[in-house]
Amino acid sequence: MHPAADRPMADVRDVPVLHQAVRGVQPGDVRRVAVVSDHVALVCSLLQRHHRGQDLLLWPLLTARGGHTAAAVVPVMQEQHRAIEGARSHCCPACRPTRGDPAPPGARRPAPRAPSAS
Repeated sequence: MHPAADRPMADVRDVPVLHQAVRGVQPGDVRRVAVVSDHVALVCSLLQRHHRGQDLLLWPLLTARGGHTAAAVVPVMQEQHRAIEGARSHCCPACRPTRGDPAPPGARRPAPRAPSAS
């Protein structure tokens, strides 16, 4: 295994800000839910496009031109992308239903009422 595989290879210092934003949503705050939901959707979309571009364009070029160094690092990066995509594909769809829902993520929601007979 390449020595870099034990170290983070991406700058994720801003991720806690997103976590705080999600956790900071108060019950009933529809506007905040919309803002946070839109931001999560943007981050998910950007991450997917960024990784797809690397997977399709960058890794093949590095592998072809980078010699032994690329041969050691590219598989590590590809594995990291697979792991991140697994988390992203689980997380991002889970955030979509909260758009416009004032209950915080994970909150119990009341069952829908049956239509009244009139």
